[in-house]
Amino acid sequence: MADDIMAIERTRLSLVNGSRNMSLMLDKLRSIDANEMANIRNIVKNIDVESGAIENEKALTAY
Repeated sequence: MADDIMAIERTRLSLVNGSRNMSLMLDKLRSIDANEMANIRNIVKNIDVESGAIENEKALTAY
């Protein structure tokens, strides 16, 4: 009986630890995704700025 209780307790602790580890991994993935999204936004802004500069240069050249 005591062995069964110990086995159940070990299983419970294993599940709790697994749940915590999964939660930590998901938090890391979310932060990576947030960083990647910020990088993508910066790249898009840079492209917009460069496109605007090219259009301005074309307008000045045509003028």
